[in-house]
Amino acid sequence: MAWILCSKDIISTGLDEFLLGVDVWIEKPYIINRRLSCSCLTWQSTFHTKPVDIQQLKDHINNKPQKEDLYIQLLTEYFENNTEDNLEIDIQLRKLIPKQTDRHSNIYIIICIDRSNGSILSFPIEGENENHIIPPQTVKWSIEIGNENHFCLWVDTGSESEEILLQHPSINWLKLTLFPRVKTWCENKPLINSMPTLKYVSADRYSALYTELKQKYGPDLNWTERSDPKKYVYEDIAIAAYLLIIWEDEKEEKKLESKQSFIDFGCGNGLLVYLLTKEGHTGLGIDLRKRKIWDIYDCPLQLEVTAVDPTANTIYPNYDWFIGNHSDELTPWIPVMAAKTSYKTNFFLLPCCFHDFDRKFQRTTSSKCQYSSYLEYVEEVIDVCGFKKQKDRLRIPSTKRICYLGMNRNYEESEMAVVNERIDAFIKSRSSKRCEVTSVEDSSVNFVPRCAVEPVLNCTQLDRNFINEVVHLLFNHLLNCDENLVVTSNEDGNTKFWRAGGERSVLDLALLLGKTKLFELKSQCGGLQTLIRNHSHIFQVLSGSVSIRNYTQSVTRPPNKKQKLVKQSTIKRRPCWFLENHPDGCILTSEMCSFK
Repeated sequence: MAWILCSKDIISTGLDEFLLGVDVWIEKPYIINRRLSCSCLTWQSTFHTKPVDIQQLKDHINNKPQKEDLYIQLLTEYFENNTEDNLEIDIQLRKLIPKQTDRHSNIYIIICIDRSNGSILSFPIEGENENHIIPPQTVKWSIEIGNENHFCLWVDTGSESEEILLQHPSINWLKLTLFPRVKTWCENKPLINSMPTLKYVSADRYSALYTELKQKYGPDLNWTERSDPKKYVYEDIAIAAYLLIIWEDEKEEKKLESKQSFIDFGCGNGLLVYLLTKEGHTGLGIDLRKRKIWDIYDCPLQLEVTAVDPTANTIYPNYDWFIGNHSDELTPWIPVMAAKTSYKTNFFLLPCCFHDFDRKFQRTTSSKCQYSSYLEYVEEVIDVCGFKKQKDRLRIPSTKRICYLGMNRNYEESEMAVVNERIDAFIKSRSSKRCEVTSVEDSSVNFVPRCAVEPVLNCTQLDRNFINEVVHLLFNHLLNCDENLVVTSNEDGNTKFWRAGGERSVLDLALLLGKTKLFELKSQCGGLQTLIRNHSHIFQVLSGSVSIRNYTQSVTRPPNKKQKLVKQSTIKRRPCWFLENHPDGCILTSEMCSFK
């Protein structure tokens, strides 16, 4: 057995930065190895020991039954019998959990960190029944920072020749992926204060349950909504796995006789209600409008179409947990309703859209992004409601992953009346009609739920005369802002001159409209840009500049994979806009034009 130098580079950092960089890989190897779900620390200790003899340690541990207690015992025995005063090494035993447990096995790895000299050594424990191990975890490797800032990757050849080993795919992964990424982490100081993931649940339990739920329910879900099924199905399965573990631990800790009940405010597609109900929890889902998928679930669910009025009288004493999963305008009300329902009512809150109690949330400082400011506001609401803040980061396919658990109060049950008065005063201070609000019941007058029917805000529902006026205003301005002539041939074969006009930015065109027209357009999603896109048969937008569409020079783009290909021979149904509105008519002949 021998060690060979696999890769070498110069690093512009010191020992402390090196240790911070390798800690990122130790704690979160799944960042660069997408086959991994998590890394669980099962044991660690520090020994004053001789340099680690890999072969001797392997012979002492390998080919034993895969039991953590046995591994810990064997590791302790080995290092206690090889003590030496001048070398202090941190030893960790970690369990790597794969994402696909049906294809790959868990694997235990030993990590040796020499924090004095700057090196890390990693190698797997080969259990007696080990198979389907995730590569490159089968390779023994070491990274060290040496003299003159040399950053080196060493690999153990084992029984293989150097030539054969260097051609192994796992070695290429270590050289091209792991080594440069660790170097980047060392040179760029990681965010030490970054929010940890899955703080309140065991990562291995979560990973196992998530995989189980995905295999159990994922294949049979017939998704009828227009939203992305992968995002919403996997996201709700992940949230369900998280809640089920939280509830299982709570049930054991509080010696509950039955499983917790729940109510999901703004349940949307109802998938989270479905998953939790199938796992044995009684629950209710409430939303402003029904979804098509509600009718195809294979078990009876309590799903209601209703608008929640979150006043002091709106309480649900028959449910243990309130869930606010992207609950929009109800988000700040979830802790309030939980606090007022009963002393034992808990909540789970995943904030997304930014809402205050009776209006859109407005941040008070521009030094922080809207999301960070809103999370601080939610935490303030939670504190006012008397809950101990429990903040966590979920592992879901979303940029808004921060969630809150309201499981413990910071006051006694006898103080509920005082806390309720404090909540009322806080809501009054946040109300947009502060002088008129005297209690939370009054504040419900200001709370306006969303419409049951989502409004269409893509400029298609605006007054037709208004749309035509804006289109002609833009067209005439572009036509006259530049004398750009296009030479073509008419149907008789004679030379024809067609005025193409010039181009202007969207901002320049917006200045033409005036305040009244702009105000009406701003009520729509996308405003003027949406209206221009809706008239792509007249206008063309390239790199932020708008021009009159010239069909002899139109930019062709590949069709979207999700769109059906249009047949070449189409029936002309709509009249040609240019034929009726352009002073030179249509630039194309009647045979070439797609319009009548």
